[in-house]
Amino acid sequence: MKAFLSSVMALAHGPGVMALALLLTLTAVHAAPGAVDTQELAAVRRQLLQLVNDARAKANLPALTVDPLLGEQAQRHCDAIAGGRTPFSHEGYAERFAAIRTANPTVTSMGENIGFQDAAARDKAAAMVGLWMRSASHKKNILGDFALTGMGVAAGADGRVYAVQIFCAGTPTANAKKAMESYTDESALERDIIDLVNQYRASKKLRPLAPDGTLRRLALQHTAGMASGKVRLSHDGFRDRFAELRKANPLAAAMGENVATNFPGPNAARSTVQNWINSPEHRKNMEGPEFSLTGVGVKVAKSGTIYFTQLFAKVMPAPPPPESTAEQQPPPENRPARRPRIRVTPY
Repeated sequence: MKAFLSSVMALAHGPGVMALALLLTLTAVHAAPGAVDTQELAAVRRQLLQLVNDARAKANLPALTVDPLLGEQAQRHCDAIAGGRTPFSHEGYAERFAAIRTANPTVTSMGENIGFQDAAARDKAAAMVGLWMRSASHKKNILGDFALTGMGVAAGADGRVYAVQIFCAGTPTANAKKAMESYTDESALERDIIDLVNQYRASKKLRPLAPDGTLRRLALQHTAGMASGKVRLSHDGFRDRFAELRKANPLAAAMGENVATNFPGPNAARSTVQNWINSPEHRKNMEGPEFSLTGVGVKVAKSGTIYFTQLFAKVMPAPPPPESTAEQQPPPENRPARRPRIRVTPY
């Protein structure tokens, strides 16, 4: 099995005029075929961005900002390659560049790297970025004078994972900025996750989960740690979070946790929940009939990646109050009227 990489760069010299430089690189990689789920594809996309920005940081270059416009074009091309509708190439590159420049006239140049790895290969993103950095043309795009980026990742029926990364010099358009602000509204994303999970539970005839402030605080703390890089994408510290919940609510008897990352976009919350539904372990938490409370924490990292944590809690019913030993009093309406108290004033 082989892994291909390809890069291309265009410079805008005027309306509709560009210069193209194309290089194809072939590197042999041996691995057995395997399946890739949507959660892993999201992880590959996130890792590609992180690794590329890490390479730029080592070269004292600013991090690339994720732009939804570029991401849409990259994903569309990647889907076409993975689906066999387009050969593994930069076919349609000029059209993508023109579409981006039409939507954002500040864009003056664009680069594009493409590659693939076998589905069974480990560290797919690291392998692709490593190959790109060993290729002069790919490295030129990664370390180029670019400010914006967008990535597409898709799994093909041929057992490969494909990636397309677009780089652009320019500034985000007002519409892109507005869209990005809406895509990265953390509070709105938290509400969307709860709504979507409750919609899924309703489809399974399960009661809705009620938002809980303590669970949200604990989820947000964990998410902030992952977004800052202090904590890896994991369930590290889960037992401590459960202990904190029990401290705040002694009736808490069980807790579940789902975490995820995703890229900004109009369907970030929906695709995150769908990824959880597609995973048996995550779905088990979502369908837990014993859970009644939930809390969601969302944070957007500097790289643009969105981190999610959702906590689920089972709370035991409060014990009944102890029986009163006081003398039973008749209801007020049946209680004899008190004799008025008379104050006697001596003469």
